[in-house]
Amino acid sequence: MGINNAELTRINTPLTNFSGNIVEPIGEVTLPISLDMCGIGPKVMVHRLNMNPKIRPVKQKKRAFGNKRIKAIKEEVEKLLRTDYIRPVQYPEWLANVVLVPKPNGKWRICIDFTDLNKACPKDSYLLPRIDALIDSTS
Repeated sequence: MGINNAELTRINTPLTNFSGNIVEPIGEVTLPISLDMCGIGPKVMVHRLNMNPKIRPVKQKKRAFGNKRIKAIKEEVEKLLRTDYIRPVQYPEWLANVVLVPKPNGKWRICIDFTDLNKACPKDSYLLPRIDALIDSTS
């Protein structure tokens, strides 16, 4: 895909096992990712939502943020625009607010509040199987 290992950052996440009321660590997963997302085309995965046409679009009220949070939002939006993962829309039908979640390192994780949009999407008739059921069926 045009990315070499020197350009990747390793993200470690704990791998846990849940049994009853206990969550116990059983290892760690390391995922190499590119922080700038350069070289990975946005067409690698495209997702289209099925929408219920009877539900009217919702425009959430704009939330107020402090200067530090506004700076974090602008930096993330500029990065996503630069890498073509998002694009400007002049007249959006749906507006969803940004939600900032503090990371352990003191930075912010940028999320989107899609609660209103989720209400307009029909529920799947066939739920995805649980991972534990899939693993048990292979043994």
